[in-house]
Amino acid sequence: MQTFVKGQPPVPVHTNAQGIRVPKPDTLLDPDRPTVIFVGCSYSMGYGLPFEDTFIGQLAAYPNFPYQVVNLCVEAYGTDQAWLRLQRYMYDFNTIAVVYTFLPDHVNRNQNYDRRLLFPGAWWVPNPCLV
Repeated sequence: MQTFVKGQPPVPVHTNAQGIRVPKPDTLLDPDRPTVIFVGCSYSMGYGLPFEDTFIGQLAAYPNFPYQVVNLCVEAYGTDQAWLRLQRYMYDFNTIAVVYTFLPDHVNRNQNYDRRLLFPGAWWVPNPCLV
């Protein structure tokens, strides 16, 4: 459970062993199922929202959507980190499409090696690649 806004109720945020945001703790992603991968920052990750309220979660729940969705988005990522994360996981799935939600600030984030300097006092989800 994470509290994103003071005074608002906490929000459940679940990730699997690879740090991929999933709807529930026991969610298993199927490496063979045709998959659409999403990369980007907190907007796409669904910062402050339960998974089912994110646009990725709503697409995953759409009855006629025939593909698995994988949310590789991470708070404060720039294009560099999103690209590296995509390279790391893209071939773990039967990827048929990649959607990158670009914001102009993503380029600015590339200029800083430590995102904590851009957003002092922010809490970051541990990067499973570094743990």
